[in-house]
Amino acid sequence: MSYSFLFLGCSLAMDRTVLTFMKVAQEVGGDLPHHYAIFECPEDPEARKVIDERLARCHITPLWYPEGEYDYVERILQLLLD
Repeated sequence: MSYSFLFLGCSLAMDRTVLTFMKVAQEVGGDLPHHYAIFECPEDPEARKVIDERLARCHITPLWYPEGEYDYVERILQLLLD
């Protein structure tokens, strides 16, 4: 509850992690730190919207990179370190 997380290499599907984050967000409300996840952007805009909305309920913001452009992950991480 005190730190932000960066999810990397996780699908963050409706699994135990996401359900736990949703439960905590409902119980605590807006006082939670914000979290981030690096994700490959789906081609389908509707699929992206569904993921955005689901993760927003967990206080997780996806950092999207273009599909198949995996070098963006390294770039994003380097920007975070700078």
